Amino acid sequence: MTSRGRAERGVATGLVAAGLLLLAGLVAAGMVLLVLQITAHRVQGAADLVALTAAQAKNLGTGEPCAAASRAATADDVTLLDCRVGGGELAFVVTVTVRGGGERILFGLPLQQQAAAHAGVPAGP
Repeated sequence: MTSRGRAERGVATGLVAAGLLLLAGLVAAGMVLLVLQITAHRVQGAADLVALTAAQAKNLGTGEPCAAASRAATADDVTLLDCRVGGGELAFVVTVTVRGGGERILFGLPLQQQAAAHAGVPAGP
């Protein structure tokens, strides 16, 4: 065996190990982004539900829309940050802002997300 052959011995093992470490890092980063995206979608869905609940309370006259929004937010494990009702009795819009996702931190990134939603009865054509 030549001296050059001995010097190159084991190089492939090191390259494969480095490639596997790089691949593992990319998979971990992808998982973090996936968890953040799932949390954002869950919080947006909760905001939509809270806005629809408030709009239904306003439309049916069954109570204060923002109180209904607060109850829906609590039931869906999010915090109601803002609730506004605009318009009149027949044409109105309810705007809510919620925050959710828990207090957990994943690799230094907070999992809390904030979302807004609107629901109501639009004014005529």
